[in-house]
Amino acid sequence: MKRAGPLLLLSGLPLSRKPSFLRQLTLLASVWNHRGRETFLCGPVFPEGTVGVAVPSDPLWRLQNGGQDHRGFGEVVARTAAEAVIALGYPDQFPFLYEKREIGIPCFLWSQFSRVPGQALPEQPVYIPLTGKTESFLRLAGCSRIGPIIPHGVDSRRFTPQPEPLRSRLKRTHGLRECFVVGSIGNNSRRKRFDLVVRSFALFTQARQNARLMIKTDRLVSLDGVDLPALIAREGISDRVEVIAEQRSDQELVELYNLMDLYLNLSEWEGFCIPVIEAMACGVPVVSLPIQGPEEILPYRDTLVPGSLVQEEEGSLLYEADPQAVCRVLLEIAEQGELRRQLSRRGRAEAESSYDIRRIVESWEAVL
Repeated sequence: MKRAGPLLLLSGLPLSRKPSFLRQLTLLASVWNHRGRETFLCGPVFPEGTVGVAVPSDPLWRLQNGGQDHRGFGEVVARTAAEAVIALGYPDQFPFLYEKREIGIPCFLWSQFSRVPGQALPEQPVYIPLTGKTESFLRLAGCSRIGPIIPHGVDSRRFTPQPEPLRSRLKRTHGLRECFVVGSIGNNSRRKRFDLVVRSFALFTQARQNARLMIKTDRLVSLDGVDLPALIAREGISDRVEVIAEQRSDQELVELYNLMDLYLNLSEWEGFCIPVIEAMACGVPVVSLPIQGPEEILPYRDTLVPGSLVQEEEGSLLYEADPQAVCRVLLEIAEQGELRRQLSRRGRAEAESSYDIRRIVESWEAVL
């Protein structure tokens, strides 16, 4: 039998920014490398000072630990001798997809869309949707090259619930022994709506004096998001909130999830939301709006927040949580220990059966 050739895993954002794309592609690569299949991680090089996501029309491409930059996608393929490419991102992040000449190897675009694409999609790649919503948008756009849905994955052998004695010891170490801990993780951008997370939690503390909020984000203050310290101070809960803005290893993230009693996601939209499956893998019940991504992932309906304001922006549905409604859901789940334990078990089982990274690799192998 012919041995499977190298794979090129391509990020739509520079690897130097350490985007979530990189975490997911690195996880895929680790499984393939363990199985003896060579993989190369690659991303575009943006001009100095660029802060957005628009890729230059003719970008340089940089291989992780690969030395010099390569002009054009063809050079990367020649350098790696890749047999196929899995590109994670949006079509316009990969300008070579729009060129008339053939790529020369099978190309799969691992994609997410918030609405029906308004522009013509490039014909060369096979589109691999992350969720059913993205698949439906692709079909409504008339796309014919659609593969099976393949979600993001989590290493459920690493992201796992700690036994209760270890979890109690962990809480004591962090000064949270008698506290009910709500957690939230994401970049400090408007889409994540940390303003609503903080306001909802402030209401929750009026009934749960022992409540604590832990936010893991990329920065304390963001022009595209919120000034977290100022917002927390205005709500009068500075002594009950910890904001972590430093990088954390996977093991440190596992510890962070195991400190949480509930995970709260109030994003106005998500293409998928990796922290949701990480929280589930760690046995943490997830409270969320009924949005694309989390609503499709969660194996239970008990924790979806009702009564959100739904807006349409350029074809995308955006949800805005009502803090009062969020508070009611938090209180209901916080007061029912047996329900939390049931949600914990169901979430963990779903993470193992549907989102473990080894299962995701097997799905990719079937496509390849």
